[in-house]
Amino acid sequence: MKTICVLITLTLVGCISIKTEYQPINYYRLTQKPIALKNIETLPGTLLIRPVSIDGEFDSDKLLISTSESQLHPYNYNRWATEVSELATNFIVNRYANYNAFSGGVVGSHSLSGADYILEIRITEMTAHNSEVQSRDSNYVQLTMTASLIQLNLQKGAKSLLMQKTYSNITSRGDNLVASIPMAYSTAFSTLCDEMLVDITRHVKQ
Repeated sequence: MKTICVLITLTLVGCISIKTEYQPINYYRLTQKPIALKNIETLPGTLLIRPVSIDGEFDSDKLLISTSESQLHPYNYNRWATEVSELATNFIVNRYANYNAFSGGVVGSHSLSGADYILEIRITEMTAHNSEVQSRDSNYVQLTMTASLIQLNLQKGAKSLLMQKTYSNITSRGDNLVASIPMAYSTAFSTLCDEMLVDITRHVKQ
């Protein structure tokens, strides 16, 4: 009898489905900030923007928080909508296209258009910093990237480096909540893209 009771109990336990509550994943994207530069002259030619590369320690679909000088903590349930490289590349292409920066257009690597200039960008720092203090200066994101502008001479089959420069920006967040990280990055990317465009215009016109 005892054996039968045990078997019945085990059977009932096996049939019971215990529901597990899964934490939902939040997905974020970069959003363009209003165009800030005035009287930007449209440059002749076509600008090709190659896929943005990013140093390995920052190349994650999860939002990252810097917990110390040598430690990064991922937010497992807060992620970018797609790869950071794709987000950054599309952001730059769209921003420069909105500026009408080049007469032949601003295109990505998928384009079949011949390019007169190539812009290569590498992100070397992309971290958010948190503080228990609810202060804008205590909670911020840091973005650093190096840009190289190359001019192509299709007739001669030659190319020359017009510019290579590192850009860095620290943007304060409104608070220490995760949702403020993508908004701050959007501001940082917009600011650095505008700084780069000013330098690109100057070097192309030289």
